[in-house]
Amino acid sequence: MRDGDKRVVVVPDSSAVTDRRYKRQTRRLLEQAGKVQRNPVKLAMVKDPSAFVMFSDNRVELNETPYFGTDVVKAGTLGSPQNYTSRFSSRHNGGGNIAFSDGHAAYFKYSYVCVPHSGKPSDPAKPDIHWSHDGTSVDGLPPQ
Repeated sequence: MRDGDKRVVVVPDSSAVTDRRYKRQTRRLLEQAGKVQRNPVKLAMVKDPSAFVMFSDNRVELNETPYFGTDVVKAGTLGSPQNYTSRFSSRHNGGGNIAFSDGHAAYFKYSYVCVPHSGKPSDPAKPDIHWSHDGTSVDGLPPQ
């Protein structure tokens, strides 16, 4: 694909996409309190489907700003299938799009979605954006 293409690409396995700029990041329901689990989280376990993140724009360029990470190795993780605050993109006017498990999507500024904490972009536990099924911060921070 080239810039300006208007095609929609449906990819059952995101690892099959080689052009990172167009790779749609997926959120698998395999987490609990920010930790990967062997058993998938069932939608019935989701505290607030209108706040639970399913998909988000993900970093694909090292020079995206703002970016709250200081770890050079982790900052280089681009276009990965996981989408947490550490990978949230700021390429659309300083923010990105998030799709939620109830089906709606919205644009958010990077500085609203992420806070700097311990050298990485962290989850501020906002009431309208849940990166964990129960709404707690995946980074253990108190609600902001």
